[in-house]
Amino acid sequence: MSNSIWFTWETQRRNKELADAFASKFCCFDYSNYPRLIRYAVSAFLTLSALIKYRPTIIFSQCPSLFLCLLIRFLRPLKKFLWVIDAHNAIFDYLTSSRPTVRFIAQTCISNANFVFATNKGMADELYDYTENTIILPDRLPEFNLTADSDEGIYISLTRPLITLISSFASDEPIELFLQAAAHLDRPFTLYVTGRLTKAEALLGYASHKIIFTDFLPQDEYDNLLRNSDLVVDLTSRENCLVCGAYEALALNRPMILSHSVCLQETFGIAAIYASNTVSSYSQALMDFLDKPEHYRSLVTIQRQAFVEKWNKSFKSAKEQLGIVCNN
Repeated sequence: MSNSIWFTWETQRRNKELADAFASKFCCFDYSNYPRLIRYAVSAFLTLSALIKYRPTIIFSQCPSLFLCLLIRFLRPLKKFLWVIDAHNAIFDYLTSSRPTVRFIAQTCISNANFVFATNKGMADELYDYTENTIILPDRLPEFNLTADSDEGIYISLTRPLITLISSFASDEPIELFLQAAAHLDRPFTLYVTGRLTKAEALLGYASHKIIFTDFLPQDEYDNLLRNSDLVVDLTSRENCLVCGAYEALALNRPMILSHSVCLQETFGIAAIYASNTVSSYSQALMDFLDKPEHYRSLVTIQRQAFVEKWNKSFKSAKEQLGIVCNN
């Protein structure tokens, strides 16, 4: 395709997968462990260096970072290129911020980009007040190296099924409600809860012989955990949020429990058990899976094929809208 580059200032699987799909140069400058000013300075310098080196005709930039998008916005008058913002749900925090400067920057970036990627129709509809050039493109299913050593030995002694609750302990994740449901369920299972322990705070009080907090896991260990899981749980209270763990579970043919929202149901269909964000609903969802695990595994296989076919059509449409010649 045309010379293109994908910029992101944070590590997230969607960026790498879509960069590969568009055959773009992937530039991930993640210095999130640095102080903010140093992080921005280093990332901006590396971004400018990459632009000078590769001279792309198409630039994809993830939002967040809002500062990354602002940098690209300032560069537009200096060089002609097609600019695509890959908007994540945090963009709405910027667009509705109580700080006028943040709102202005977000609105300026969105309105000046040639196109904006949204992961689902609900998100695209919300962006319509700021731009009409929205392209709906869900995450591409990630590829896992299933032939690699998956450290199965460390899971052999666990009580099955192994349930993984994906968490970053963010404000939109109803983690405690699910932990309450799991803690009071008198059925055999082991629940692993991912995410940094420093953010778990009082939730660590739910730790037991069957509820285990993993702390932050490196990518390979996280992938191995998902490979060995019988059920994946990823929850959000955001209405138009497509959670990354659902794509990962679908890619690995793992049943999942997801929050009951329109966009999640439209995207993942019969591959998931959907629950309202209440203790009773989570308890019922867990029991449904524990009663019929093979049934839900068979549904995931069906939905996975349907998802891939639908995504390929969405991706072809996106390339056509960007003016990229499709070879198939």
